[in-house]
Amino acid sequence: MFHSVNFRRWFFQFENQLLLVLLLAAFPLYYELGRNPVQLWDESREAVNAVEMASSGHWLVPHFGGHPDHWNTKPPLLIWLEALSFKIFGYSTWALRLPILLATLGTVVLIFRFAAKVLRRPLGGLFAGMVLVTCSGYVRLHVARTGEYDAMLAFWQVLIWISFFQYVELGSRRSVYWLTLGLVAAVLTKGPAGLMGLPGLLVYAIARGKILWLLRKPSIYITAGIWITVVAGYFLLREAIDPGYWHAVQFNDLGGRFLTDHGGSKEWNYYLLNIKNKFFSVWFWAIGPALLVGLLQPTGLVKRAFLLLTSFILGWLVVISVAESGLEWYDAPIYPALALVVGVGLSIMYEDLMGLYLPQLSRRPA
Repeated sequence: MFHSVNFRRWFFQFENQLLLVLLLAAFPLYYELGRNPVQLWDESREAVNAVEMASSGHWLVPHFGGHPDHWNTKPPLLIWLEALSFKIFGYSTWALRLPILLATLGTVVLIFRFAAKVLRRPLGGLFAGMVLVTCSGYVRLHVARTGEYDAMLAFWQVLIWISFFQYVELGSRRSVYWLTLGLVAAVLTKGPAGLMGLPGLLVYAIARGKILWLLRKPSIYITAGIWITVVAGYFLLREAIDPGYWHAVQFNDLGGRFLTDHGGSKEWNYYLLNIKNKFFSVWFWAIGPALLVGLLQPTGLVKRAFLLLTSFILGWLVVISVAESGLEWYDAPIYPALALVVGVGLSIMYEDLMGLYLPQLSRRPA
């Protein structure tokens, strides 16, 4: 009994819980990260961009074949990180993918911390981390296993909806700074795709009756001003240095891939079927029960968090489903949110059952 009590005391310390989550998550994210060759087309293109940037010193304008790259027109935050990794660790597939590894581990940390610190459900955070790293829609090529944009984009989206929730529901002024960082970094990572989570957040704010409250907050306008200054500043400076860049952005990123067919499925339920049959199939059975127990919580932050997560997931799916191009990795940013729904929902069910049948074991040590 003494050892059991000591273990429980150890487990319920936040730092030890976080260490355990990272140890469990590191293996599926890190193991043989450099084994697969650099993938065509996106990863190889970004690898060349990063190599040329690291070797030439042209840090503002990514190059390909010695010329400004107008095929890959996304802002260069990921390319900067990959070039920096090359400068520090040398040229290798592992170094190319290191920024993505850090982003995926950071995503696990964010969802665990949100569950443990904000929702007071540390076991839910542990479960959520395990769900995410056993989800084939996330731990796969094009996302967590290659040096491409979508895992990094997913990290910034998690930071955005966590910060937004804490600002709206808890009035945390510090969260505005993180929200601003997330919005800026998301767009500097993958252009307009960085804003695709905002419709879901807007719907949540309307449903919670917070939209007028937000519009009266000066911090929201400061955030918008900083975002416009940084993002517009980059595009204006890039166009001044690299004439023709803005025209290429308009073709590629401002409607090009969204409004024209660049491959993949155009069926309205394409992503839903992928979630059910392929990329979240291991955990698909748990989505309904987890949502039910979360949304039926009588009061508190858990219920509101589930409303936010549901709104974000559905909003993202609607946006990518109406696009003309349907590529299977476009849904990558929803998987951390899905993992949190399932993880926290399972923890509620587990703790309720423990409290019902084994109340003496469910009590946490003082």
